[in-house]
Amino acid sequence: MAMDSTKFAKKMIARADEFAGMMEEKVYHDRTPLSEARTIAMLKSQMYREYYLGVLPPAKQLIMIPDSEVSLKVLITRQLCEEFLHCRVLSDRLEELGANGDLSAYEPVEQDVGMYALTFEFQTPWEIAASLQVFGETILIATQKWMIEILDPRSAQLMRDEILVHEGSHVRNGRLVLEKYATTEAIQRRVEEVGDRKYEQICKSYGLPMFKTFDMATGRAG
Repeated sequence: MAMDSTKFAKKMIARADEFAGMMEEKVYHDRTPLSEARTIAMLKSQMYREYYLGVLPPAKQLIMIPDSEVSLKVLITRQLCEEFLHCRVLSDRLEELGANGDLSAYEPVEQDVGMYALTFEFQTPWEIAASLQVFGETILIATQKWMIEILDPRSAQLMRDEILVHEGSHVRNGRLVLEKYATTEAIQRRVEEVGDRKYEQICKSYGLPMFKTFDMATGRAG
């Protein structure tokens, strides 16, 4: 029997919070400040993700939601605009660091591609909500707090004041989508499956696994 969708949505956010706590223990325990090379690599990767994960999936989600759901569509439109702003903030910071902030010039690492595939592939608004806004954004809040601790002061300030500040409202958007659409047992099971897959992918996409990929890409492995 399906759970009430409002209670279910809250349950999924609580589960995402549990995953975020697990990430903090397993992946984000290292607070060693990043070198400039790793900072640039991280900011480039995050720039890519802010656009390919942050803008394109909610744009797809927006089209799936009926025009009658005006308030929900407006909230998601605002979200994708904020995500594009995040991409531009990171691009500008990369230029300040003397790096190339042109998104089209960035070659995504394997973790970027994996995260994108597991966010954009879905064909329903509730699956995108589960992957992106509920599980992805909730865990991303913990991720960005970790980034703030290991980045240089200027990059950390931008991450805190221009990017992290919006993420809570994006989680709320996902909760509203689940409240609206996750009304059957089958959909609720699917949401849980998507959340579990997203957590597994995030574990592979941040922290030491990501740094090793950065180092290999720049010839500094070992």
